[in-house]
Amino acid sequence: MLEIRALKREDREEIREILEKCNVFTKREIDVATELIDLCLSGSSDYNIEVLSDGKKVIGYICYGENPIASGIWELYWICVNPSHQGKGYGETLLKRMEEIVKEKGGRAIFIETSSLPSYERARNLYERSGYKIICIIKDFYKIGDHKIIYRKDIENS
Repeated sequence: MLEIRALKREDREEIREILEKCNVFTKREIDVATELIDLCLSGSSDYNIEVLSDGKKVIGYICYGENPIASGIWELYWICVNPSHQGKGYGETLLKRMEEIVKEKGGRAIFIETSSLPSYERARNLYERSGYKIICIIKDFYKIGDHKIIYRKDIENS
């Protein structure tokens, strides 16, 4: 039985392993993702981390938060699903969960920043299938030939 639940201390190493298994992220990126996990575990309210679990193992996770200086604007910082579970809709499940929370909290839009590298194509396809639109491309942002792509999705608050 799958569940989405709050991050637990014992999830930290499992999430790090999943980030490494994806063969998408650099060591520095994995270190940054782990720093956000540590901040969340230490009680920081700047980051929301939720875990998709089968009750025994972590399948994937999502890290997001409200932009502290923009009214109603939220940002997706990390989303990752274990490669052995990719292609089953779990990324979409995590995105939908985040969108529900953002809507409940009165958010008006979600932004995602990602890389243009081919290794990020699956993530970009996920965002576009989920209704996120490219609003900006910043050439050579991360390094020459690696552009920053910024997505936006407006949240309907009825």
